[in-house]
Amino acid sequence: MNLSYNEVSEQYEDNFTIDSIAGYDPYSLNYNIMNITAKADYYPVEVEGDTSVALTDTRVAIAQGFDIIWDYAVFSGAKLFFEDDENVGETEVELYLVKADDLTGEPNMSYIYSSDPNGPYTQTNKFPITTIDNLHFYDFTDIVLEKGKYFIVANRTLPGSPRWFYWYSYTTAPLDSDTYYLNDLGTWSLQLIDHTCIPELLPSYATGSAIVFSDLTQIELQDNAVDVLTTTLSISLTGFHLLSCDTSVELVFNNTYSFSKDVIATSTFTATNSTSGAYSNDWILEWSTSEAEYSPYPSMDRSMLIFTPTDWSVSSTCYYNDTNILGSLKTSEGYSIDFGFNISEGSFRLETTSPNYIQQLILSDESAPTNTFTLGYWTTDTFDAYGFEGSTVTFDTYILNSEDTGSVNITLFDPNGDIVPQKLSLPLNLSYTDLTSYSKNGIFSSGSGIFTSDLTFDPSVYGSDVSGSWTAFVYWTNGSQVGLLTKTICVEPEIFFEPSWETLPNSDAWTTTLTVTVPRINGDSLRLRSDFYSGSEPFFTTKGQVLLNSTVSYITSWGLSGNFDQNDVLFNTSIPISVNAGLHTITLQANSSQCSLQSSVMDLEVTNLFQLIPDEASIEINSTDEAVLRFQLINMTDPLQNTIFPDDVAVYINDELLAPGFYEQTTDGDWVVIAINMQTSGTHKVTVTVSKAGFRESYLDQTISFDFSVQVVPSDSFPPYLIVVIAVGGILLLVLLAGIIALSRTRKTKETIVDIRSKSAVVGLLDSVLAMRKIIFVHSETSLPVFELDIGGVHVIDSALVSGFLSVVETMGKTLGGSDTGEIRRLEYRNFVVTGASSETYTVFLFSSDELIKDFQTRLFDLIMWFEYSFKIKDKVWDGKKEMFIARKKLIDDKVAESLYFWIYFPLKFNTQKSKEIKKLDTMEQKIAEFGKKKGEVTISSLLQRYSDYEIEDTLTAVFGLVNKGILIRNQFSSFNG
Repeated sequence: MNLSYNEVSEQYEDNFTIDSIAGYDPYSLNYNIMNITAKADYYPVEVEGDTSVALTDTRVAIAQGFDIIWDYAVFSGAKLFFEDDENVGETEVELYLVKADDLTGEPNMSYIYSSDPNGPYTQTNKFPITTIDNLHFYDFTDIVLEKGKYFIVANRTLPGSPRWFYWYSYTTAPLDSDTYYLNDLGTWSLQLIDHTCIPELLPSYATGSAIVFSDLTQIELQDNAVDVLTTTLSISLTGFHLLSCDTSVELVFNNTYSFSKDVIATSTFTATNSTSGAYSNDWILEWSTSEAEYSPYPSMDRSMLIFTPTDWSVSSTCYYNDTNILGSLKTSEGYSIDFGFNISEGSFRLETTSPNYIQQLILSDESAPTNTFTLGYWTTDTFDAYGFEGSTVTFDTYILNSEDTGSVNITLFDPNGDIVPQKLSLPLNLSYTDLTSYSKNGIFSSGSGIFTSDLTFDPSVYGSDVSGSWTAFVYWTNGSQVGLLTKTICVEPEIFFEPSWETLPNSDAWTTTLTVTVPRINGDSLRLRSDFYSGSEPFFTTKGQVLLNSTVSYITSWGLSGNFDQNDVLFNTSIPISVNAGLHTITLQANSSQCSLQSSVMDLEVTNLFQLIPDEASIEINSTDEAVLRFQLINMTDPLQNTIFPDDVAVYINDELLAPGFYEQTTDGDWVVIAINMQTSGTHKVTVTVSKAGFRESYLDQTISFDFSVQVVPSDSFPPYLIVVIAVGGILLLVLLAGIIALSRTRKTKETIVDIRSKSAVVGLLDSVLAMRKIIFVHSETSLPVFELDIGGVHVIDSALVSGFLSVVETMGKTLGGSDTGEIRRLEYRNFVVTGASSETYTVFLFSSDELIKDFQTRLFDLIMWFEYSFKIKDKVWDGKKEMFIARKKLIDDKVAESLYFWIYFPLKFNTQKSKEIKKLDTMEQKIAEFGKKKGEVTISSLLQRYSDYEIEDTLTAVFGLVNKGILIRNQFSSFNG
């Protein structure tokens, strides 16, 4: 029963009725209260009123008090009577729960116990509509309160109009008011008036759990205004009973009402053993008189005695018509059944327990204990079906106290609860006959209380066996004691789950060898298919029977999953491969209502696709020069097609592997550079083969091979060269110099980027680079410029006019000298120094503001020789078109930068692949390398400024040394003019 607050009677109450029975006398009416638990309910301070009090500029808060009369109570909220004025504005009001000050009894706002989570209330968030007959409940955060006085406070947090909020109250002053108003000066004042307030409280322990009352006087329980003092008490009258108390509680009791009347009736019953043996009995009870029909109480004083073994349990349950429970009591003879139902006839069943003499049941197949077995299966030669036995279920039954007397019955019940009958017929084209019924009786002990037997699953005949959850049943008895045990086992058909995959994308070539790692290139797909069928039924022309409610799915190690599409017994899917390169797995699963989960795991190796792009596929060199092959590796899987670098490189010349010591591999920005000395003239095939972990060129090739064509021209076919040094001053002056300058160049296995032989030479090199102003390539026969570069700015030099003049002077020098061996003359014209070098077809002139170091004459000769063999014109006939020079401007720009050190003007990049080599450097180089690693790129001018405390020669030598070692990388140039 639930005693809850009644707003009409203003008390906590509930009621019940004790019905009388016609013709029966009340014999014993008694309370039997078993539990008294407090309930969350309302405890009113005031429940109605018609006078409102508003928050104003001088009344900023209203506090209504209430008491906690128990040691603890949970406060959840309260019913309050608020109304809004239409002139709310943006003013806000919030509702708080605070405790009374111990000294003054006023609200103590220094600690807020709880608050209304739906506030604050404004014009846009108004108080809910309420009336005196339908008060709104304001929810607060639940909190456990100790005994004492508390206040619900309506507090204005922002200024507003004088009247915008109303809290209704009584019109007359109560005897003991708990209301306070707070003025704008922060002072509370006691008011002789109460405001509508009905808090919801739950008497509780300190933990917040509801109080369980052990003493009825704690709640002042009354029955029809008569005190109920104990939990067991005689009830004097039948009829209506009103229970009331001063606290809302839930009463749980089992009252007893006894009525007396003598009834004489005759009855008969019969009992038979069920298939469960002595564990249960069924009987039919018939009454011969209508006196057994009574209402409304179900407990007549009638009983019945059932004889059972003495070691059966003292507890029992008796059912009437499989629904109503009858009381039963264990006696020395058996069970006394109390029939207390309103019945005339029906079916009765007694349920109880006895010591189970079966202590353990172990089920196993022919290899190990298990609870999963398979049915028999079939194969076919397309004409006949041949059956094969399935699992043999071995029963090892262990009996209490190693009892060897008695016998065991074992049975397998199929999922429908049936014992599969013997299958004696032999249908046409079936070469196996199943004679079992999955049941055996009269099995005797094999010693030490162990009873062993087995049943074998034979092939079914057209659905006589079904897969699913079977029941293994064992019953032992020796005439008085019994043992009974069942186990659920899983019986599955013979399953054929045969996944296969396409060896290569779109090849339509399939394999089932899942132990071999499957290769896939990112961006391709992996097509899979699988057979999933059962061979438990006979078949003649197909693979077997389609499994019902089956699903084949996949789960990848990178989180992708999905189901196969089904087409008859064949399942298909295609998995897109988009994952990081490396080894992965794909788990294939097949599931059906007819069998447990089938699983298979395949290994997948994912690689990215890369491509080799050469700078030039065909090059021509002098036999004294190196063959420089440049290429990039592009990650074709990456949408941005970023460049990557190889792990391994192999070089072949005319299909012969070249040992690593006979070539040098470096990087130049995003380019991989291979430099080879090739002195044998003719055209050669240079094959570069590269590999990269996680990359492959195709499914057939994990490496990329590219053939470069290199034409080597004999050195004795080169024309002699002429170096002309011309000083340009104010007057044209021709001075014959005494002597011939012979320049020689020694070939090295690999030419250094900056050729510095001493620290004293580095400053001269830098000064020479800073003195350069312009370079012009001139076609010697026509004296016309074919290519020019301005260095460090635009210089007012008429290239066509000057190149013609210089070509004339060069020709005069050859004529006056009497040979083409390279005599040198000097010409002064204005304020430029011009250094020139000639090949068979072209002449190059380098303008500078000062004379250059001698090393630049050699480099200028190398430059014109490269230009000659890059742009050689047969028979010296030139049509005046510059397209081939313009088209290869990037190449010329970069070659000039390499030959004449123009790259010094531009930032040097730190080579991140050389980070581990920093610790091998000397002190100065380490400092500069660490600085370059931190910044990413540096300029020579910034390094000279940063290390100004050091000698310039030392700083420059360290910088050029880092360039030669590939730790600082020069820029590639497309133009020097922008």
